[in-house]
Amino acid sequence: MKRLTIILLILVLVLGSLAGYFAYHFVISPTKLETLFGLSQVEAKVASELMPILAFSPEDVPGEVGAEAFIDDLGRVVFISGPVERIVCLHPAATETLFYYGADDKLVAVSDAWLYWIETPGDVVQEIENRVGDGELVALDAFSVSPEKIIDLEPDVVFVFGYALPEYARAIEDKVPVICFAPTSLEDILYDLVVIGKVVDKEEEAASLIDNIIKTQFAGIAMMTIDESRPVVFCETGYWAGEIYTTGKGSFVSSLIVLAGGDDIGVAVPVANPVISSERVLSCEPEVIILLDYPWATAESVVGRPGWETIPAVINGEVYELDAESIDKITRPGPRIAEGLEALARIIHPELFE
Repeated sequence: MKRLTIILLILVLVLGSLAGYFAYHFVISPTKLETLFGLSQVEAKVASELMPILAFSPEDVPGEVGAEAFIDDLGRVVFISGPVERIVCLHPAATETLFYYGADDKLVAVSDAWLYWIETPGDVVQEIENRVGDGELVALDAFSVSPEKIIDLEPDVVFVFGYALPEYARAIEDKVPVICFAPTSLEDILYDLVVIGKVVDKEEEAASLIDNIIKTQFAGIAMMTIDESRPVVFCETGYWAGEIYTTGKGSFVSSLIVLAGGDDIGVAVPVANPVISSERVLSCEPEVIILLDYPWATAESVVGRPGWETIPAVINGEVYELDAESIDKITRPGPRIAEGLEALARIIHPELFE
């Protein structure tokens, strides 16, 4: 473990000498790390995941209100001409981040998801419900967002989510700045946290969150679990109409599982959040099953799937239904992502927290 720590420090110093955006997107594959530094396969895999996080520098994220343009997750260049006082936020992670930074007073509208199916953080949910009830905050229909309603609210910027720009956002992007968030990796999450901080003049809060909390907790959990046995983990992100969804290679949830000390079967699928066959899950013989789609999928329903009664995780009672708070910490790309990592580590390696 000491050797890995030294190697990580060297790599971070090297990456830190590289220019801006390139530094934390410079990836050395686990295979190359094994060859170059004589790491074990596990050490190389963990180093590959942790290195871009430790190399990330908030100072390298481009964009300043009224000056340098922002670059969103779709690669769009977005210019905000003046101070931001009014925000329409239709991305739950960004909404939570604004509350975390103490910039929630700038919100004029959010998705109505906060009223119907988002449950955490409890204090944020309650505050949003109160403000909507008092008429201080507008709740926009998450499934049918009206471009006209957004424009009528006269926002200085609109935050949206999508791996392609949503139709309603395309309709307004020539009238108001629109920043689209579509994070897939852990580095993308850090980038987005900084962008939000820059937009609302909370750069110091963003830097503190990343440097003093997320990096520290990520490194601590990774070093804690690296010498432990690595159980085979199947993480279910969805189950609809008989189709099973999992993490997939390159997804930030899969990276969290690696850092938490698990061997994620989802990385064998080369896209994020893919469908995986029941036969593939059975053949991998997972020792731990984590249901991120609870309560739609339950431990009882998993046991009842054809052939799943033979899976080691089912036989040994290692099928985990997570509560809403834990699921949101793990899957919502926001300020509690380090808590999500710890939640996974407590499931995969409970003995380390006794």
